[in-house]
Amino acid sequence: RPHLLLPASVRLPGLCTMVYTRITQPGQRRKYTYEPGSSLLFRFSGTVIPAVWHMALLTFLVTSISCVAYDPLRRGAKDQALEPWQKLMLNIFRDMERVLQYFTGFVTFILGFFNSIVFNRWWHMRELCGNIVEASQNTAMHIAIFFVREPVGHEEGHSALQAARRDLVRLL
Repeated sequence: RPHLLLPASVRLPGLCTMVYTRITQPGQRRKYTYEPGSSLLFRFSGTVIPAVWHMALLTFLVTSISCVAYDPLRRGAKDQALEPWQKLMLNIFRDMERVLQYFTGFVTFILGFFNSIVFNRWWHMRELCGNIVEASQNTAMHIAIFFVREPVGHEEGHSALQAARRDLVRLL
């Protein structure tokens, strides 16, 4: 694998390899390795490809077979030269097209509601997180107000008071 960050004379195997653990399901952990500069084009580990390639291949095959079967029927319908079984197949294709149009409209309609619900949930969580941050900042400011006198017996005095206020506000 090429190392883009290191010159050819400094390549040491395993030097730039990052190993991390990812939780795939509750209780299961997988180790993954990554080398900076390596190609991500043919990387399948940790992606959805191993889970869906069967369905993608099946979809490709069904689509290809349908296109090969439909094209001669479409051309024959223009020339009015179809046998009865071919007319039946052409009507089946046209009916399937109408059903898929209705199904596509329905899925689009439902996905609109789904996106709206997800966005509303995200916005509500954003508001709640903002409330938490605001409350912690207000608490820090209220507590920092009570640090008004310089510490007794401190040489720095005012700078120690400023440092205590800064640390308090930073930590809260």
